[in-house]
Amino acid sequence: MKIEAIIKQQRQAQTRNSLPPLQKRVLAFFEGHRGEVFSYHDAEMLKELPDEKASALGWAMWALERKNFFKQLKVGRKTYFGLPQDIKRLALAIKRGENKQPH
Repeated sequence: MKIEAIIKQQRQAQTRNSLPPLQKRVLAFFEGHRGEVFSYHDAEMLKELPDEKASALGWAMWALERKNFFKQLKVGRKTYFGLPQDIKRLALAIKRGENKQPH
């Protein structure tokens, strides 16, 4: 493992402990949905976190992206958030054209 990766993991572990409660819940939600990405006002996320307002969840996703827990990718008119490996996978699929439907 590269030294930079170890340092990044250590910083994230320290930062994770100091996250506000909502950001911890949103991060846990994403970690429970590996292989998925979510946009603002996502119905599934709102259903699983019913006590939170959509705007608060959007703010938490943005904050987690700023803290490098998430990445974001704009696809068409929507912005998707996800764990870094999931956004990377989506970006590669789009780049390769794997998201196209057969004719």
